Amino acid sequence: MNLTLRQLEVFRAIARNGNVGRAAQEVSMTQSAASMALSELEKQLGVRLFDRPGRRIVLNHNGVRLLGEVDELLERAAEIEALFSSRTQAPSGLLRIGASSTIGNYLMPALIGTFSDRFPEVRVRLTIGNTEQIIGRLLNSEIDLGYVEGSCSDSRIQSSVWREDRLVIFCAPDYPLAARPECQRKELLNESWILRESGSGTREVFERALLRHGEVLNIRYEFGHTEAVKQAVRSGMGIGCLSRLAIQDELQRGSLVELSRPLVDLRRDLLQLVRAGKYRTDCMKAFTDTVRRVPGELDSSGL
Repeated sequence: MNLTLRQLEVFRAIARNGNVGRAAQEVSMTQSAASMALSELEKQLGVRLFDRPGRRIVLNHNGVRLLGEVDELLERAAEIEALFSSRTQAPSGLLRIGASSTIGNYLMPALIGTFSDRFPEVRVRLTIGNTEQIIGRLLNSEIDLGYVEGSCSDSRIQSSVWREDRLVIFCAPDYPLAARPECQRKELLNESWILRESGSGTREVFERALLRHGEVLNIRYEFGHTEAVKQAVRSGMGIGCLSRLAIQDELQRGSLVELSRPLVDLRRDLLQLVRAGKYRTDCMKAFTDTVRRVPGELDSSGL
């Protein structure tokens, strides 16, 4: 078997683009040459890598398995090439980051900006989803690093604590509970709740902190996006629970009000995830180092 890096580059480009013509342009080949390279690769491996329904080309199970390995192999090859290049010793290439909602929307933009200032040759692609989705993308080699708010017990994933965050129970300023100096846990259980969907890290931490064995919440609405939760609570439809990072501006303006809740610990760890056994590229090392070195707390509100 004589696989070539060029064949693997063509395969990856087709997988990314879902189209042979666009992939050929990406790797500076003719469409016929790209088709031939893919055909030869499939012949050497003895399997089909794509399904071809109609005029489309879609990765099949074999292709998904290969893609994760190819990404790492080509990244390593690029680093070897750069090692002996006089152009630059700095990391370069594509870094794929996945982040759950709060981290992706409220922390990652500034962190990526700092990283890009230091390493302008690295292209960063950020994908946002809930914790379960980010873990799935790591396992499928769709992203290189994951940053989540929920827990991860999958043995195929290595996790490390990155930072600490704190959730806030909140309501609209004219909601009946807003005037209370303190809310008891039993009172909160009976309220109409507006929460993120199951599978989100925020939801997981909230239920673990508030509920005891056999208890259930009156969950009136579930939303897949943080902004939807805030808007519904602001409209007086119920009370919610989100990261302070997500609502600190509204708390400062007074459009949302934090509820005091004794004996309910809503702190949580933010995790950095990587697939076990994955080769750590220079891009990955540079980003994790940048994240670790960025000074200060998560926000200015005392977290």
